[in-house]
Amino acid sequence: MDEARSYPYKELWEALKFPFSFFLVILERTDEKKGEILMKKETGLRSLYALIGVAILGFGAALLRVGGVGLDPYTAANIGVGELLGLSLGVYQLMINIAVLVLIFIFGRRHIGIGTVINMVLTGFFIDFYTNVFDWLSVGPNNWWQQGLFLLIGIIFFTFGASFYMSANLGSAPYD
Repeated sequence: MDEARSYPYKELWEALKFPFSFFLVILERTDEKKGEILMKKETGLRSLYALIGVAILGFGAALLRVGGVGLDPYTAANIGVGELLGLSLGVYQLMINIAVLVLIFIFGRRHIGIGTVINMVLTGFFIDFYTNVFDWLSVGPNNWWQQGLFLLIGIIFFTFGASFYMSANLGSAPYD
């Protein structure tokens, strides 16, 4: 077991440092008519919803990953390329998502919000974290019906988490 895999909290903490300085810029909304900066009262609560949704989505994706029943194409591609490069999903997905975020910032700035940053920065790290917890607990299917159970429960958590962070309506992300 390598160092990053045995201590997933370090990568999660490193990922959390960047967005907090970036959040102050993202939280400010500019009114197109008046050019005034508006701060919505419920943004903090909605940000918490988005964060909880991403954590739930990560739990569901980790269940699907550990169950060996497949993942969404974006995560599966990031896992594959990350493993080829010797990087964890969280680190590789963060690198790719920063590039995607720059492109979105250039071409579709109106789609960026705090939810975009939360999703793009933390999803891979949550999946890594929960996968490491499941590995540490030796949780995994032993037969086909257990795999089916992982599939069912994983999809329920994945879709519930995605709907939870999308309902916060704080920007678009790859899982939208």
